[in-house]
Amino acid sequence: MISTLKNLIYGDISKNSDKQDLQLDTVAAALIFEVIRADGKIDDSEMQSLTDILKHDFEINKDELDSMLNEAKETSNQTTSVQHLTSKINQHWSNEERQNLLVHLWRIAMADDHIDTHERHIIRRIANLLYLTESQIYSAKELAKQI
Repeated sequence: MISTLKNLIYGDISKNSDKQDLQLDTVAAALIFEVIRADGKIDDSEMQSLTDILKHDFEINKDELDSMLNEAKETSNQTTSVQHLTSKINQHWSNEERQNLLVHLWRIAMADDHIDTHERHIIRRIANLLYLTESQIYSAKELAKQI
């Protein structure tokens, strides 16, 4: 399990497209989990939003869902810097895909009807590491409000 996490964070992502997509989805889920734990508590509504995002937007099937959630939590807990995670996303995702991830981050922060200062800070930090502009950050937040 630990070697899998190290590969996700530090190792090369496989050239196998399906495996690569799954690993990148796990990295993205770990970034989302960073927002969930930013305020010091893990809220049920935030976890439900993460589950919904993984099922509907990332198209993760029920069989893989629990495993991915556990890997995302573990990756988030093991990560000392979100920069390692964002670098993987930057290498393989387009600007539009990175902006969609930002929408998910805002959705998670809004899930409990309150955006904590720590959540706002980590979202902006991740957005900056994803090389997103101020207008993209604002647009993503506004779009998340509509979902």
